[in-house]
Amino acid sequence: WSVVADVPGKGYSAALTVANLHAILHTLASSALEFDKVPSIANSAMSNTLIHGRFVTAFMAELTPDGESMRWFNVGHTPPVLATGDRTIRLESLGPPLGVLPTLSVLPEEQPLDAGALLGVFTDGVTELRSKADGAEMYGMERTEEWVGKSLGMNRGANRGRRAEEFLKVLTEFGAPARDDDLTMLFLQRDG
Repeated sequence: WSVVADVPGKGYSAALTVANLHAILHTLASSALEFDKVPSIANSAMSNTLIHGRFVTAFMAELTPDGESMRWFNVGHTPPVLATGDRTIRLESLGPPLGVLPTLSVLPEEQPLDAGALLGVFTDGVTELRSKADGAEMYGMERTEEWVGKSLGMNRGANRGRRAEEFLKVLTEFGAPARDDDLTMLFLQRDG
């Protein structure tokens, strides 16, 4: 499983929420639970432990052993971008964040992964990054999607691991992260 999650706020309570989610997902992964059941079980566990008003956005993907597809779900998280060939696809949210409702009925979607396909997963600190120029304009989903699409052919071979570093340069040229937010990103690319 690949997971990127985001908890609003910072400090002790946010750290405990993340630790709790990590423990829940680790337990579910080691139990060989069917991926289809993960959203509802994780939501139930989180809604039973979160204090009123807290929630967790999350994107999770399960790659097939052959790497030709992935199953995924997005609950309230910034849409990841899948770049393949000459197009990009936003993997939009399928339901509310974890912990908002006592029950959650979300079934994972399946997405084929063409050879060379690139998946970019981000927290909202990326898309909500404010411009240095005026402090109002945000980096946004459109720029994020465009960058992932353009970066599909870059950083091949030995430099592939530098994709996050290259994107971070672009982001810090555009603006500075808010003091109460983060710039988290995960890139996965299928060989081929």
